[in-house]
Amino acid sequence: MNKLSLFLKTARILNLFMLAFVQYIVLSCFVQKFTYLLYASTVLSTILIAFGAYMLNDANDVEIDRHNDKLKWVNNENQSKAKALGFGSIGVGLLIGLSLSYTTSMALFLYYFFASVILISYAYSLSKYKFAGNLLISAVVAMAILLSFYLGVNHAAFTRKFYSFNELGVWVYAGIAFLLNWIREIVKDMEDIEGDLRGKRKSLAIILGTRSSKSIVILVLVFFLTIFCLWIYKYENVQLEVYLGVLISLALANIIQIIRSKVKEDYKLASVLIKTLMLIGLLLPFSEIL
Repeated sequence: MNKLSLFLKTARILNLFMLAFVQYIVLSCFVQKFTYLLYASTVLSTILIAFGAYMLNDANDVEIDRHNDKLKWVNNENQSKAKALGFGSIGVGLLIGLSLSYTTSMALFLYYFFASVILISYAYSLSKYKFAGNLLISAVVAMAILLSFYLGVNHAAFTRKFYSFNELGVWVYAGIAFLLNWIREIVKDMEDIEGDLRGKRKSLAIILGTRSSKSIVILVLVFFLTIFCLWIYKYENVQLEVYLGVLISLALANIIQIIRSKVKEDYKLASVLIKTLMLIGLLLPFSEIL
């Protein structure tokens, strides 16, 4: 794998693309009236902060990633460069966020500030306590969705009724993103349990064991499966039924894969399946059922 491929892998290009896409969904479905300059600025600020966090996280996880056989661009030779790139990227993201907040509401800058603090803290200390760190990282994902909505709201005029309806919908959407990201992090921890043990990290898989961790993931997936089944009976729409049928199939496939997972490769496939469920599930607002 060449250096460019390794760098793109380290940058989690797919994750950054998903972040940009989700923010577009929020603005187009929940806000509707927005400028593409607002969208571009919002995406650029959040992506720079996320990218910087990935760099810092990998710079501090070189040894653990090596134990987990994860090939990354960051290594012992360029750790300092990666950290400088990480802090620089987060700094630029914060400046763009400050500019956006100044033109909308300065209260929104608190998101940028706290998200950056959480991500930096995770890279340097909270990653040792992954059971708590994963919850915070998932909360940051949900906050990115809410940030897009409130930035957009401050650029558009709504009646109170319209605003309240969409606000409820976007909070539900953020909650879905939170739960799906959280269980994926749990599955990734089960995949990386050997390296985490060597690195003396405290993940749910280490604290509760893989069986209990599996139960938590399955419980959340059953919750989503139940919701999808209820929706498919409530709404009479062929296109919606096909969409929900795909989500139900993916949720079932995830549950089966989690149950049968025993080794690293099994958990890696489970992580991919959950990410697929997340990606397709995040198209939910386009179905107009929220």
